[in-house]
Amino acid sequence: MEHGHTHCWLHGGRGFTKSSFISSALVFLVVAFPFANACVMRRSSNTLRDSVYQQVVWAMEALGLSPHFKTKLSPMEIVYLSTGQRIVFRGADDPLKLKGMKFTKGYCAVGWFEELDQFDGIEAVRSILDSLRREGDDFWIFYSYNPPKTMWSWVNVECNERRRRADTLVRRSSYLDAVEVRPGWLGAPFVEEAEYLRETNVRAWRWEYLGEVTGTGGAVFDNIVEVRLTDARVRGFERVRNGVDWGWLPNPWRFVRCGWESGALRHRLRGALGQQDHARRHGTHRGGRAHLR
Repeated sequence: MEHGHTHCWLHGGRGFTKSSFISSALVFLVVAFPFANACVMRRSSNTLRDSVYQQVVWAMEALGLSPHFKTKLSPMEIVYLSTGQRIVFRGADDPLKLKGMKFTKGYCAVGWFEELDQFDGIEAVRSILDSLRREGDDFWIFYSYNPPKTMWSWVNVECNERRRRADTLVRRSSYLDAVEVRPGWLGAPFVEEAEYLRETNVRAWRWEYLGEVTGTGGAVFDNIVEVRLTDARVRGFERVRNGVDWGWLPNPWRFVRCGWESGALRHRLRGALGQQDHARRHGTHRGGRAHLR
């Protein structure tokens, strides 16, 4: 509300409540500033109704402001009744609708790029902003997404650049922040699933629930452990397969011998409800480990 930044770059893992915050902030800004209209965008227009549109409707209801707005689906927009200000919803797959937006009162002061990583690069985002910001001086632009795993994704590269800009607030958060402030906000089943993954696959948990970039972009498999196998252990393999792989970078002809050791990996299930109850809910996982020689 103090307009300390023009751009708010918000990213994180599942359940980090970025949509709840942005939708509430968007409604506040429209009510607070008579010149402010808003545009909410996703990559595809067919995803708008069941995601960001319903999210903004939820925010109005949560704030007790629903009686002051009129919702419409054709065209998809929400109108602030006292002034005629509008919140419109657009997909980036229809550029003409973005370029042709006009507002009777005020201008498009608030923008929200939801699921930013699905857009066609920062050039496409800049092109949309050039179409929206053709008048007025004050703007609030929100960007929200769950970071892709690879550090070389365009949105992760751009995030590092944004940290250097004085007009941009970059903030990463996770479900742990929500649990700390409002323990019941996400619900016990969500937290239970997150903690289960934390216990069984911490790398996947860091990416999915903390929003950390955990990959370099070059790994096909990210769960490989290099160990030297003894001849005695290899002789004990019951399932051995031989094969040839063509196209391996250092050597175009590669002979491989693989063995599958069943039952080598077992995940122990534990949880707040106790080991037996947790196992009854999720089942006991018994897998195996593949070996390459």
